[in-house]
Amino acid sequence: MELLNIPSLITVGDGNGGQAISSLREYLNQLISANSIASFLTHKIDKYGDASTGAIRVRIPRYLQSFKYNPKGGNPLQEYQVSEVIVPIDVERMVKSSVDDFDLRRFEESGAYQVQVLSSVAKTIIADLNAHFYQYVVNEIANNKQNTIQLDFSNIATSQDELASNKLKAYQLVQFINGFKKIFNTINYSLEDTDITTVLDDVAINNIVYGFTTGTAGDKAIDIQVQGSKLLVNKIGGLTYTRDNMISNNVIPAGVSFNGDEDFDFSNITAISIFAGAVAFPYYVKSMWSATDPDTGNLIVGSKYLFGAKSIYPQFIWAAVKDNSNFKYNLDGAKVSMVGNLKNPTTLKVVGTSNSNNIPLSEMGNLSVASSDENVATATIANGVITITKVANGVATISLTSDNEKVKGDERQILFA
Repeated sequence: MELLNIPSLITVGDGNGGQAISSLREYLNQLISANSIASFLTHKIDKYGDASTGAIRVRIPRYLQSFKYNPKGGNPLQEYQVSEVIVPIDVERMVKSSVDDFDLRRFEESGAYQVQVLSSVAKTIIADLNAHFYQYVVNEIANNKQNTIQLDFSNIATSQDELASNKLKAYQLVQFINGFKKIFNTINYSLEDTDITTVLDDVAINNIVYGFTTGTAGDKAIDIQVQGSKLLVNKIGGLTYTRDNMISNNVIPAGVSFNGDEDFDFSNITAISIFAGAVAFPYYVKSMWSATDPDTGNLIVGSKYLFGAKSIYPQFIWAAVKDNSNFKYNLDGAKVSMVGNLKNPTTLKVVGTSNSNNIPLSEMGNLSVASSDENVATATIANGVITITKVANGVATISLTSDNEKVKGDERQILFA
């Protein structure tokens, strides 16, 4: 039996008031796209290529920089820069089921029965894609400690004081994320609130809602922002959130649910927040196929799918966790910079960054500073501050270095007149 295009399955609008036939693959992808957290949280990625080919490209445009104008010439000339990330689509999965031979006639003739089977396949694929998406995010967070905050939204309050503390936790999470909106670099100029979504489970949502609304206008304090097919995004206290009971404070063992051979441990996570487009998660779902089991004569129906995941902006993935003591700071692109007045300075502030995120200086190795000409100036560093001492008029280059090979240093030319 050919399952590629069954008229009795489903029809969709043709844009002119009529009806058009939708193939099984089209309908299956519609179900997944409209109901998948993984699709919803990655919808702003500009992808190049087709997921069915095994890889896609994601382009990251960079902003130009301005410089002081020199009327005598020699002004910097910049080329527009665009970097690329290749996302391999190399995870292969399958959902397969047997339809009893006595139900074969009903399957062939009944669109309702076809939809029932298709819906079951789609729900399994949606749950599996979401779980793998969350697992990738959890792994990324474990290697980006700077993007985590220790807050537990999973507790059940036993007093009004504990209930009120959940309002404080929500406030802390919002302000934690707000700190990352201050990032201005060649990749991003701040972040938009509507592009950051926090995923919470029912326990966390109730904790936050009751914390904010007890004694006030109740549920009317919640502003409904976006409504999709199954996804609902609300906003309260500056936190834009959606609901999913999979990710927060949960463990899903292999073989007891939608996944037959993998465990998913989210027990340390109490909330995740993602900037739309921070993660690429392309997938390709084939149409349902059918075959006859030579042993039983029963119909076998199933679907195969591919997917892959890769961070595009790892600096824009955040999580509230119970414990981050074993997490690691991400030192990719790490740099220590000197900030301050370069004319007749007395002190320069040292700032540590990695992938444009601030990193504690304690994680940046042992820092040292030197002057190229101590007859002009000497330099010392302590507690993140470089002290410049003038010896005589002239020019000296102050060099800041780290003993950590991953951390790039900084040089500034100092003028004393």
